[in-house]
Amino acid sequence: DIKANLMTVQAYLKNIVAKTYNTDSEKIEVIGNQAVDKDKLQKDTFYIQVAMVKPYVEDEDGSLSAFQTHFGADKFLFESAAGECKKKTIFTVKHCFPYLTTRLEITDVKEIILTPLESAIDLILDRIKRFKAELDVGSHHNVRINQLQQLLQGSVVPMVHEGPLKICDTFLSQESRKNYPEDQIELLEKSMRDFIKLAGFGVKLSKQV
Repeated sequence: DIKANLMTVQAYLKNIVAKTYNTDSEKIEVIGNQAVDKDKLQKDTFYIQVAMVKPYVEDEDGSLSAFQTHFGADKFLFESAAGECKKKTIFTVKHCFPYLTTRLEITDVKEIILTPLESAIDLILDRIKRFKAELDVGSHHNVRINQLQQLLQGSVVPMVHEGPLKICDTFLSQESRKNYPEDQIELLEKSMRDFIKLAGFGVKLSKQV
């Protein structure tokens, strides 16, 4: 449970700060996953911000293994909403993980704002990578059925209003597609076809396992 893990880390860090600086827990504030305005921070308060990041690598075709992605990683990605757009924040650290210490200094921060269409493409490409990771197991006996079912539920269940069905309605209808760059619409169509094939195979496989 990612949320539970983050809460555990926050509580752990809060305890360390309280003991190290001999301060009350009331003077330690945990900030959520949001931009921080330093001018609004109180000088007599300790602030802790914990967010989940994942290794950031250029892997457009999804050919890198989990080991290649996580070993020697010095860039990490944090994603957040920016209105109807998506903001990607890329952190570069001083050394590569794994390292002797579990925390490393951040040496560079880069922000990328995606348009709504670019955000949709990014979402579908991410789902494609995740489906490939779950389905490329050599044998149906090795399928992680719980992870596959969770991925299917978050991708093809009709109640997922902001998922692929919503993307098709928003960007690929005859009326709306003319309002966007042709090359991006073509990329979204191709990605959607790949996604549908993988999702269909995932549905069939989940029924057989």
